[in-house]
Parts: sequence; structure tokens; C-alpha cells
Amino acid sequence: MPHLEFAGYTIESKADETVLACFQRSGIEIDFSCKSGVCHRCMLKCISGDIPEQASRMLPITHQGQNYLLACQCVPTTDMKLVAKSDEDSITQCMVLSSISQADHSLIQAEPYRELTYQKGQHVYVTDISKQHSILAKLVSDPEQETSLSIEIAKKDMEWVKEQGLDQLGNEFYLKGPISAPQVIIENDVAINPALWEALGGDHTVRKILTEFYKKVYADQQLAPFFERVTIDRIIGKQFAFLKQLITGESTFFGEQPRNSHHWMVISDELFEHRMLLMHQTLLEHKLSADLIEQFERYELQFKNDIVKSQAWLKQVGDLLVDTEKYEECQLDEATVCDYCEAEIEQGTVVRFHMRLGKLACKACSK
Repeated sequence: MPHLEFAGYTIESKADETVLACFQRSGIEIDFSCKSGVCHRCMLKCISGDIPEQASRMLPITHQGQNYLLACQCVPTTDMKLVAKSDEDSITQCMVLSSISQADHSLIQAEPYRELTYQKGQHVYVTDISKQHSILAKLVSDPEQETSLSIEIAKKDMEWVKEQGLDQLGNEFYLKGPISAPQVIIENDVAINPALWEALGGDHTVRKILTEFYKKVYADQQLAPFFERVTIDRIIGKQFAFLKQLITGESTFFGEQPRNSHHWMVISDELFEHRMLLMHQTLLEHKLSADLIEQFERYELQFKNDIVKSQAWLKQVGDLLVDTEKYEECQLDEATVCDYCEAEIEQGTVVRFHMRLGKLACKACSK
């Protein structure tokens, strides 16, 4: 059987056993959460050995093709040497070749000190040499035709570029990324703007956009698991009502706010950006202008801090924080079946009831 080398340990895997399961069996601790490939917390880097296709299929775009894998999805077929993912893996040091200032943006030509995998139009964080401050910028070069990087800096950040000396030939800086989706930095809540709703095409067009977007979501391996217990029609209706109230100010939404509705979901920055990319693609397919797309995305991005997190939050009910990610015991008044294995459960049996999912578990499935 394949042997795994990690953090000074060498262990033998078992047949059909994932890397994560092998590590847990051997007492080796790594970060993980969902075990289904969605949260990306068990991401590792492979130094040697073959990576099975399944192990990298659900990676964010920014990490595909770079020897990363998800430990919960990887069933080894060869010996593997693995290391933990490092933030330094996404940082590239660069040197300024030239800088051109125009009326509405600056363009920096730079030489990366290592090969950078990216697509034209993706965004990166430009960071000063001390790694203390950064700004969001866009890669406008074509990686298939150019070895140097062309980095577009927004007008509002041009003064910062000068202060950091990034307009001077030979000066160095860092890039972090690329990130997989367009981003807008949100500092304050976005104001109600009924005119935007009409500019987007009104009720009919917005509902059509959401329908096409959620078709992508429900077909997406990374996002679909979050919607297993919700029909696509229901989620479209809820999001339509939420966005209409958010943008127009009309009282159309009566559900939970984003923090509570996402409290149990472990969602990484990469996964959030992946979701935003799908929405961005859908908006482009409807031939909306860049300005309209940016305005629309601002309404969604203002809730990022209520959604992205490394572990589940407690649900907020009034002034109380309630743990819904647990089971409570109850005695059955009548016979039923287990929601997990469908085994029959007799009347009077004490079973476990999941607070959020509303699922009953028999004795065997409660373990």
C-alpha cells in the first residue's frame, strides 16, 4: 500500500482510505472541517507522488494545477510526500520595469521572480516590500504572450503607488494571488437605490439572472453541498426577495439575515470568491455594463464578513447565542424511520434529533 510522508512521519495507508482518514487513524493532526471538499481547510501540497484527479477537482481556481490537494478527497495511488499549505505559496516577489500614469489609472510593468499562473483580468493584491500595506489591482497582461506582468492600478491608489516607490524602475514589491473573482473593497453599507433595480431590468430580469446563477451553483461541486436540503425554486425566491428589499427598500423579505442563515457554513475566502465569480459570469452573460455589475456586486460583497469564517458560529436569537449544530435526545411518541439509514425505530425509543437539520438518528447512526 502507498506510504505517506508528512511532518516527519511516514505511515502506510489502507485500501480506499483518504489521506485525512489515514492521518486521523495515525494520530497526525491537520486542519479540517467539512470532510466533503467544500471548506478547503485540509488543503496540502504534494512534493512528490501522483495526485488523483478527485483530490484536486474541488480546489479553488487559484490553486488548481499547482500540486495542491484536498486531504479529505485524496485516496493515494502512489507513495506521496506532503507538506502543509503556506501563505507564502501565493506570494510572488516582483521588480518594477516601467510605470505609466494615465488620467484614470496607472499601469505598472513588472518582472516576477518566479512563474505566476494567472488569467488576464484576474485581480491581485499589490503589497509593499515590508508586507504591511496592500491594494487591489488587476492583471491586464496576457500570460500566453508575455513573460512580464502588466498591472492596472485604480486612480484612487495612484498616490499610494508613488509613496511606495512603485513607479520607480528597479524597486521591488510583492503580489498576493491571483484571486479568482472580481472584488470591490466595501467600507460602508450600500445605500438603497431603486433606480439600480430598474436599470438591471426590474423583477423579470433579476429573477432570470438568479435562476441562471443558481443553476450554476446547483451544478457546482464546491457550492452544491450547501443547498442539499433546499430546492432551487425556494432559494431563488428567497434571494430575489432579499435583493429587492436591499436595493429598493421595499418590504419584500422576511427571512433571516446573512449572518444567521450562513452561521453553520464554513466558507473560506477562496470559496466566497468562487461564488462571486459565478455571479460575475452570469451578469456578463446578460450583457450588463461594467458599472452596473460593479454596483450590483457591492450589495452582495457588503455581507462578506457575515459569511466567510474558519469555523461555524452560534446562531443569534435576540440577545442569545444558540448552538444549533448539536443533537438533543427525545422519546418517540410513535414509530418512525431513521433519517440517515432508514431503519425502523419503534415507539418509545429514545433517539437523537439534530437541532438545525431536523433529522432523527437511530442508536447506530448516533455514534
